[in-house]
Amino acid sequence: MGQWRNLEAEKWDFSCVSAGDYRVPLAFYTRKGKSPGCLEFFFSTEIQIPAGPFFKMNQELKKSLRKIKFKVLPQTFLIIRIPLNYSNEIFNNVKKIKNVYSIILEKEGVTLIISENNWNKIKSKFNKSKIEKGYKIITYGASTDLNLVGFLSFVSKILADKNISVNVLSAFTRDYFLIKKSKVKLAVKELNKFTNKPLKNQ
Repeated sequence: MGQWRNLEAEKWDFSCVSAGDYRVPLAFYTRKGKSPGCLEFFFSTEIQIPAGPFFKMNQELKKSLRKIKFKVLPQTFLIIRIPLNYSNEIFNNVKKIKNVYSIILEKEGVTLIISENNWNKIKSKFNKSKIEKGYKIITYGASTDLNLVGFLSFVSKILADKNISVNVLSAFTRDYFLIKKSKVKLAVKELNKFTNKPLKNQ
């Protein structure tokens, strides 16, 4: 582990980068007493910042997190790209589905997010599809305000710290996070460390 040095005692002028409640010294410093423009280098071999979100949370975000408990939906989901000319047929086939699903029309095609079981019922009609398999959805029961600031950043930071990729669907009442099946248990465990309970200042 790198050793902390007292830069002021060693007569260095330095700047800091702020990250929430933490201040990390910049890598380049100007030695006091040296001629103007003369730079010397300082490197700390390791700077450790406590795990978890390190940005300051606003009060509305704190309130919302107290109401939330993340859960995993039981179905396994697929992300499917279907040619645009099938758009009407897609709507006709999925309109009776009761589970969570999403349809997004783009110029490149139609993206359908649907449970594996439901896709198996209709897939024979869409033989030119591109499929990404093996997703679970993490969501929560409470509703969140569409104007809530920082919620998706909060979730993304927790998951990124554990090297978990996420795709997000935002609905009117809540968000849905698509996570690969192999990482979903870890993801929901980490997210629930910070929710559904009184929060200390981060």
